[in-house]
Amino acid sequence: MRPPVFPALACLVIGLAVRPPLTRGKAAEPPADLLLCPSSPIENHALFKKAVSESDSGRLEKIKIQFLILRVRQSPYTFIRNGESFKGVRASIHLAWKYARRSEGISSAEDFIVRVGSGSAMSGEPYLLKISEGEEYLLEGVLENELRTFDARLRIAGSASLGKS
Repeated sequence: MRPPVFPALACLVIGLAVRPPLTRGKAAEPPADLLLCPSSPIENHALFKKAVSESDSGRLEKIKIQFLILRVRQSPYTFIRNGESFKGVRASIHLAWKYARRSEGISSAEDFIVRVGSGSAMSGEPYLLKISEGEEYLLEGVLENELRTFDARLRIAGSASLGKS
């Protein structure tokens, strides 16, 4: 007698993983100014400096994705995945692993946030960020804040470099 095959596992094995809809639960959308590393200016990162000089849009998107994973790694906050708490290092390893498995279909940092950084494909639970005051926010929203801030600073840096020419 064959053991039953669970549909999610069968889809995963044959490469057709279908993501269940994320359930939002008690987590809130983050404030627009909530960043993963509030005490670490974006402009100081080597990846930001690399992005300023990058002219190829495909490579720029990969730099942005690397930057988001790095910011998760350096964050002092707690990350929650499927009810378990993790430090930034472990959360970043998971995101990098998940991205490596799905990178073929991800062409932008926005795709990365939605397809990798928003939640669990298996459980449908959103990834959460717990800040020191005990408040929980959707990681997807915080990653969007990071990307929005990165892009704004990149535009400023690009304008400044054009002015030097």
